[in-house]
Amino acid sequence: MNVQIRITAQVQENYSNNNTPYWKMKGGREFIINDVDSDIALNTADNEMDSAIQNMLDEYSNNHTRYTLIEWEVIFSSPIVLDTDNFMWELSK
Repeated sequence: MNVQIRITAQVQENYSNNNTPYWKMKGGREFIINDVDSDIALNTADNEMDSAIQNMLDEYSNNHTRYTLIEWEVIFSSPIVLDTDNFMWELSK
């Protein structure tokens, strides 16, 4: 069975130059890794998963934007979409 790995990363932007970088937090970003064998996803040590994912995020980063791993989770099924109208009604109570 194949699963997804959902990754949440902190986004930082460089507001200076490469010699004296000034990194500022700019929210989060979600990444997805598709079609991962569930045995690998569930049986690999957390620190090994963290390291592999952070290495991928480092490769995706550049001198202007970088991504730092916050968390990851194994996803076995598609999300259930909840109704927007119901949500707005619940908020208005």
